[in-house]
Amino acid sequence: MRLCRNIEIPKLVYPEPSKKEINKYEIRSTKQIRITKHKIQNKFKTYNNVKREIRETKKAFV
Repeated sequence: MRLCRNIEIPKLVYPEPSKKEINKYEIRSTKQIRITKHKIQNKFKTYNNVKREIRETKKAFV
């Protein structure tokens, strides 16, 4: 059962912004980090649910 071994966090790469745009870029990057965190957490939740289901089915058959 390999569901969550290969999780890659996308690197946030931007061209060098002008001084006016720096704030926008910072806000956008923090939002993206939050979104990726949630995606990873959801993957782990599903992984744990699958493991739990496997355990329960094993108990049912034994």
